[in-house]
Amino acid sequence: MSKQQPTDEPRSKIQSAVDSLRVFISGGRDERFAGFTAKGAGPLSPPILIGSISINFFALATPLALLQVYDRIIPNQAVETLTIMVMGLIGIMCIDAVFRYSRSCLVIWYAAQLDHALNVTLVDRFLETSPQEFEKETPGGYMDKLGALETIRDFEGGQSRLLMLDLPFVGAFLGLIWVIGGSLVLVPIALFAVLVVVTAISGSALRKVLSDRWAFDDRRYSFVVETLNGIPAIKSMAMEPQILRRYERLLRTGASATYRTIELGGIAQSFGAVFAGVTMVAVVSVGALLVIDGSLTMGSLAACTLLSGRTIQPLLKGLSLWTQLQSVDVAREKAASLLDLPGGQVTSSQNTVPNLAGQIDFKKASFRYEAELPDVVKEVSAKFKSGEMVSITGIDNSGKSTLIRLITGEARPTEGNVMIDGMDVTGPHQKALSNWVAYIPPNPVLFQGTILENLAMFRTGEAIDNARLAARAIGLEEDIHRLPDGYDTRVNQGIAEQLPGGFLQRMTIARALAMKPQVLLFDEANNTLDQKGDQKVLKALQVLKGGPTIIAVTHRPSLMRIADRHFEMKNGVLTEVSMADAAPVSAPAPVPVHAPAEAAS
Repeated sequence: MSKQQPTDEPRSKIQSAVDSLRVFISGGRDERFAGFTAKGAGPLSPPILIGSISINFFALATPLALLQVYDRIIPNQAVETLTIMVMGLIGIMCIDAVFRYSRSCLVIWYAAQLDHALNVTLVDRFLETSPQEFEKETPGGYMDKLGALETIRDFEGGQSRLLMLDLPFVGAFLGLIWVIGGSLVLVPIALFAVLVVVTAISGSALRKVLSDRWAFDDRRYSFVVETLNGIPAIKSMAMEPQILRRYERLLRTGASATYRTIELGGIAQSFGAVFAGVTMVAVVSVGALLVIDGSLTMGSLAACTLLSGRTIQPLLKGLSLWTQLQSVDVAREKAASLLDLPGGQVTSSQNTVPNLAGQIDFKKASFRYEAELPDVVKEVSAKFKSGEMVSITGIDNSGKSTLIRLITGEARPTEGNVMIDGMDVTGPHQKALSNWVAYIPPNPVLFQGTILENLAMFRTGEAIDNARLAARAIGLEEDIHRLPDGYDTRVNQGIAEQLPGGFLQRMTIARALAMKPQVLLFDEANNTLDQKGDQKVLKALQVLKGGPTIIAVTHRPSLMRIADRHFEMKNGVLTEVSMADAAPVSAPAPVPVHAPAEAAS
């Protein structure tokens, strides 16, 4: 008996994307960044570079034309030359517009590709990361970091990204001013030096403020997520005023960072506007003195004035870009931290586990959540044979569910090992083993989609048939047919709340059975089942006995009676007991039968 496993080719492509994207997000300061853009998908691709060179070359046409008008056309009254020159300028402007539009489209398309690659890669990281690593960050923190991708995308697809390609041509404009105006070039150079100093100082201050702002946003997102998840409890206990006061206090702590961010951004914009005027006045004033002295012509002054304006535009935009880069750098750090989440590495030899028998061995396995906390599971040594069914009882917080998590590999033993068919569940075969282990949690977990999609885990083909068979085996199908849309009923937040808890729990049981697992972990998953549903599930489990290894954490005598062996979990210690000693701690009362169609109406 074997299962079709995914090939390792998609995984290797994703890992390659992880390496390349990490370099890109960190600023591209690595040789691997060149490999990411080698296929012409990046901002330094030949079409974009050619477009940038052409656009900046076209920008020289107007100043040179102005020089000819003042120094040659007007003195010589050359109307025909003026006509030809104007026609040429119009043609150049049209070509320039086409080049600018095409370049913008290429950069926007690149940004869209990058955004898609980043989001897919990061979600893959979420899915491949162990629960212990994933739970180190709050949901609000993940939302904040995913929001950082929008900052990166907007920067890569915006005009600011194009400005980075135009800045190198500032030197060409300054060189032309030197050729035409000689020493007049010293005026914009001196002013540009002042601009660089001011920009560096403001950028450093802004980066610190932005870091404080992002830290505040982390706390704010976490608070909002917690509030939304707890809305029913908040309303039932009339806690709305208290929650609002807490949120107001939280906003007050971040008001200073918000104010400083806006203030520094406003100062940078105001300085840019003033600097443009000062540069123009300085060039015209010094140039006028040179004209009076006879060392500069009127046409040269006009051309140099226009060239200084052409030069100052990208530099002033560069000031705004520098301010934006501080935010982008912080966003890159946040996104890079997501790429650093440890993912499961699966080689081709570890990608399949054919003919799994399902024998489970605990070898002095212990587990604690933190180093300073006591063990939740204490030196458990037990062997569950292939195909047998065992029941585990115990009071709350005795370590039963943690024991189940050790089998799934979600929790890694702090000491000892947990093996399935001699393979460590947290070792290199963890991903392959997970395809054979089905876990049924005490609380139903469903996803947006149809009932059939949830039962088949959004797979197609044979998985659809297996899902229907599993639903039929536990008596779920007849209840599904009572719903208006049957298997096509969409499961979302609204309809899930209207369906009975037992119906939803049987959906999770059917979903697990549809996997045809070799290890079935039953974590108090029948607590909300009514008597009819419980009997259907028991009948299905009796049919399964002898096939998969079944470990049932339960307090229900009905389920315990069909088990081959019985264990009790007490203070983290697992002990085998007799059926008489495994009396349920608290047997939940049977739940009244409700048809889902009636509950949903």
